[in-house]
Amino acid sequence: PTPALVRWPMLVLAALTIVGWLLLAARWLGVPLLVALAALLAFDPAYAIHARLDWGPVVLGGALKVLLLAALLWWLRSGSCRAFLACIALVLVGLYDKLSFAWVAAAFGGAMVAVYGREIAANLRRWRPVQWAAVLCGGAALAYPVALVVANAMRLDLPGADSAASTWERLVGLVPLLDTTLSADFARTWISGSPAEPGRWPFWMLALGMLATALLALARPWRDAALRERWRALAFVALSTLLLVGCLAATRQVGGAHHAIVLWPLHWLLWVLAIELGIRLVCRRRAALQFPLMAMAALVLMGGTALPFAQRQLELRALWRGDFGFTERFDPGSIALARRLAQIDARWVIATDWGLHLPQVVLSPAQQRGRLQDWWPVFNAPPTTVPADAAWRIATYLREGPVVFVSFAGGRALMPRTELNREAQLAAWGLCVESTEVLHDAQGRGLFELRIAGSDPERCPTR
Repeated sequence: PTPALVRWPMLVLAALTIVGWLLLAARWLGVPLLVALAALLAFDPAYAIHARLDWGPVVLGGALKVLLLAALLWWLRSGSCRAFLACIALVLVGLYDKLSFAWVAAAFGGAMVAVYGREIAANLRRWRPVQWAAVLCGGAALAYPVALVVANAMRLDLPGADSAASTWERLVGLVPLLDTTLSADFARTWISGSPAEPGRWPFWMLALGMLATALLALARPWRDAALRERWRALAFVALSTLLLVGCLAATRQVGGAHHAIVLWPLHWLLWVLAIELGIRLVCRRRAALQFPLMAMAALVLMGGTALPFAQRQLELRALWRGDFGFTERFDPGSIALARRLAQIDARWVIATDWGLHLPQVVLSPAQQRGRLQDWWPVFNAPPTTVPADAAWRIATYLREGPVVFVSFAGGRALMPRTELNREAQLAAWGLCVESTEVLHDAQGRGLFELRIAGSDPERCPTR
């Protein structure tokens, strides 16, 4: 695949995800605020940068999120077993894509039970015994492996996450993370490494949206049949947002924007649904005022976000040009690395750090992609916990020809443990480095290191 072939499907899927959210919201919003929501989702730089980079990755998870909500609403209306099985299938695919989809499943499930509990109970009462048996047996068969995988993931220690912090400390720490994520300030640090001061508007926007929801609840809009469904939609979005924030705070591995983006686009839905319901509630006896007030609110929303969105888009253009430099993972030197590796006659090329493997799969010649291996989890683990078959695999590789180990240059490792463990692990396998080569970035700093390893005593005088 070419870089364009890898990127374009994700961009198209991101656009279709926005369409999906708009189709779901159309049942609760009037035309003015639906148009405003379309503009917000289409031009929001936070989602645009994630879709362009697909760092995480997040695009497939975002599409599965809107599909899961659509399937849940389908099941609420129909009560069919097919709709319920579709929900389970989407959750399993989401977990297979990325375990953080468990947050989405838990938040949507909890909010559904709280808001639509009566419909759920009525649907379950209509099930026949054979349907219950099928669902219970399938659930029992899947529950253990899913729980085992999630439990193992919860024990991982990841860079950027404060594993020793309490849940309350992580909750407080979410405020700057949400600000940098939803304002797209994270992009500058990701791509260039230069710090960016996060704007505080996302946090206050979420807080005010929750306050508006609480104030609307005082008016008891669910008593009005014309407003009941809109209120329940707003309550579902608000509860889902709170539950997602709780899941983020409870997970000690959370530490990046690719985690916090799971809240998108619930913060925008929260606002437009609250405005829609508020206007309809205030103007219940003056229906003629509803449309002009909604149009004014839509213009204020779009006008208020136009300037910060435009500023951020201009900054992103400068980032793509390299005006602020590049971090290791985004440095164009990856192209030079692919060209150099193509010139080396090695049977296997093993990436020892995170973020090295996939770019080389895309950039390398098609006939050489099969020799690329991603072993950063092996090198990130202490040598005493490395899988037993790793030494056997390395010995097998060496019998087939030289092995090239690719890493970031000294001091620039993305996973610092890989750099600390690498030499000890190579020695434990009985290997030695026959030659070392350093590739530099545009500023002349070491960027990548290539180590050609072997086990021939004549070529390894240090052994």
